Amino acid sequence: MTNKIKSIQNYIDNVNYIGIISVTLACVMLQLVMKQIFLGYFSSQGFSDFVTHLVQTNGSVKIWNLFLLFLANHSTIAIPVILALTFISVFGMFFFANIIFPLIMTIIFAAFWASANADYWAFELVLPCLFALLVMLGQHGLYKNCSFKMNLGYKLLPGNGKLLINLICILVIVAALVYFSFLSKNGGEHSMLLSWLFPGISGIAILISLQFDKFRQVPDSGKIALANNTYLTIFAGVVGLMLVYQVQENEALNSFTLKGYKEVIDGFKATTNAPDIIKSGLTIASNEASILLPLQIVFEYLAAIFLFLGMFRTPIYWLTTGLLGMLMIIEFGAIGAVVPTPTSEVNWLWELLLPTTILFICSIHATSRFFTETGFKRKFLGYQIFSGISFNTKVHICVLLSGIFMLSLAEVYSVTEATYSKSVLYGILLFILMIIIDPLRAKPDYKEIK
Repeated sequence: MTNKIKSIQNYIDNVNYIGIISVTLACVMLQLVMKQIFLGYFSSQGFSDFVTHLVQTNGSVKIWNLFLLFLANHSTIAIPVILALTFISVFGMFFFANIIFPLIMTIIFAAFWASANADYWAFELVLPCLFALLVMLGQHGLYKNCSFKMNLGYKLLPGNGKLLINLICILVIVAALVYFSFLSKNGGEHSMLLSWLFPGISGIAILISLQFDKFRQVPDSGKIALANNTYLTIFAGVVGLMLVYQVQENEALNSFTLKGYKEVIDGFKATTNAPDIIKSGLTIASNEASILLPLQIVFEYLAAIFLFLGMFRTPIYWLTTGLLGMLMIIEFGAIGAVVPTPTSEVNWLWELLLPTTILFICSIHATSRFFTETGFKRKFLGYQIFSGISFNTKVHICVLLSGIFMLSLAEVYSVTEATYSKSVLYGILLFILMIIIDPLRAKPDYKEIK
């Protein structure tokens, strides 16, 4: 039994998680662009009307809105260019390990974020943008000195995957995506078609990518272990940055008062497309709000801090994954706007599904490491991030400060200016604390990524 457990742990540790997240982001972008197509935003008139509406409501900088109006006035050229770039990034993220594809996706999500109006949650588009940036940096680190970096990259999964096992896994993924897509109501009157078409295309693409593992190279175990430990900690840290912002927004919206908390629960109960058992749970939660509210406040603050710092990873990752998963189901089909209007869209499928999926991946890896590692530092504090690993330093500074910078510019989403001021302040303070406690962590014993 011990050998079997060690074999499972070794398998989990040698999964190419950067490649897996790349495929996940390809699914995210595929669903987003298909949804926009079904909603009519990529017809000439639909594109022009949609972009004009964004310019009137987004509060973005003048020069960017002038660029958007230029695209709206030249929609016959803009539409095919945008679609081409989008599908190139999707195709590349599904099958290849070239940094150009996540770079394109990062730019696209950043452009979407800069153009979005106040109906969008601040991190709805910031998260996939930062995750795509992380994939780009991770692929650069993994394949920088590899002769095959322009090709398929490393195997996604260790060993020689069997077609039958891959098919079973794909069917489970497709079934989950169909169900979640149906609950989300994305696509308007075409939601049923989108709920089947998007998971089907994604499933076929994932299966093909897994079959490409036969032609991919086996990574050095030390190199992939260092990359997984480093980047999955940063991916989770980005989710922590999201929670740093979210607790400030909850306070600004009075959602952390008893009255506000109950109003939020009752509002979701009235609009969610979740199963009846979830709605029954919301009724209980509303009745027991005085007990649940302080527990949620304490947990969200602790989760934000420990996710950002990369400490106590296994328990915090799993508990936060459970919370995000529950909120994800509750928010499916509900209106996402702070102040709903007749034109407000329902919540995007991937708004919470993406961070839940990323944190679920991080949780699996962290659990394996928890039972493999020895000593308090390795189990609970993790590995040093800044000390002696120059590439790690660059990655953390780039990604975390990029997120903080994007928050500081996000006035278009601002509920109150204080929300963003406090989020930026706490983000910077946590970043400084991360540097201070870094020497207390365990020193990495894997081969350094040059």
